[in-house]
Amino acid sequence: MLAFVLLGGVANGSPATDYIDAQMAIERQLDALYVHCTAGSVLAGPEGAPVLAAAQKQVHTLLIAAQGQAQWLGDDQGLNAALVQRAEHSVLFFDQTLPTLVSLSSSAHPRDADQLQFETLTLLSQVTDAQDAERMSVALVAFGNANRVRIVEDALSEALEPPKLVLDLPGEPSTLSSLVRVSFAVGHHNEMVALHDQVLSAWNAIVALESSDMQGKHPVLEQAVQELREVPPWMGDDTLTESMAANGEALLGLVDRLVQSAALDMRLFLFGKKKRQRDRLIEEVDDAVPELNAKVLTARVAFEESWQLHAYEQHIGELAKWGVARREGQ
Repeated sequence: MLAFVLLGGVANGSPATDYIDAQMAIERQLDALYVHCTAGSVLAGPEGAPVLAAAQKQVHTLLIAAQGQAQWLGDDQGLNAALVQRAEHSVLFFDQTLPTLVSLSSSAHPRDADQLQFETLTLLSQVTDAQDAERMSVALVAFGNANRVRIVEDALSEALEPPKLVLDLPGEPSTLSSLVRVSFAVGHHNEMVALHDQVLSAWNAIVALESSDMQGKHPVLEQAVQELREVPPWMGDDTLTESMAANGEALLGLVDRLVQSAALDMRLFLFGKKKRQRDRLIEEVDDAVPELNAKVLTARVAFEESWQLHAYEQHIGELAKWGVARREGQ
């Protein structure tokens, strides 16, 4: 977004500086709206709908204010036109681009293509911002020169800048911030955990069945495992997809052992070789399950460490504190 602009020189308090102040007051509000609402809306996902709706209402109000500025008696060097265009682009961003970004980043089933589309939209938005900034800067300097007003550009105030998250992440390089990249990885993690929980739920339901009910009772488990198989690796990282799919496949294999043991249990007389066979099958299941669970836990920890989910969670807390401090300081 545009840098803040400080005005100075002998013309302070003149009609020219008053005109500039009126234009820049709107520009500053557009900047603040972008900084305050973009990251929060993306992170909040659908729950941030009220914040997004409020931002959309405000940006339309700012566009009307830009269009309704009193005309400069003379040539304003395109300053107001640049502001209006900037406001129009802001309306498009909040009405169209930002809702799409929120939808992509909050998907319950994130895929690589979603992050790539997010990156493309972000880059296009940044290009538009840069062009708007350049147009405003040129018009502002030209107006200042024509009216003997000294224009001094200043960097964005640190008080307005939210805390940054900079991490060394796996996968292909990306122009997206670490905050956005990890938020997508969190979405993948959550999807995989939810699908694996379905597998475990189906497994536990089978284990709880009476021996006589166990035959042919694992279609739900097969479906849950199939859904796990269909999730692709995240940005080349197959840590969760491989381990959890393998876990599901192994549990399907153990169901066959349970069914065999159940069939033996249903025999009228169970002793000797058949009893030992039944006991061995149950023992194989009992021995295998803890090891399978441990492998999944190891994979989850590896993914969380690789994508630095703990640092992400801490940063979210810092952003929340920053937002509170900003509101209290206004």
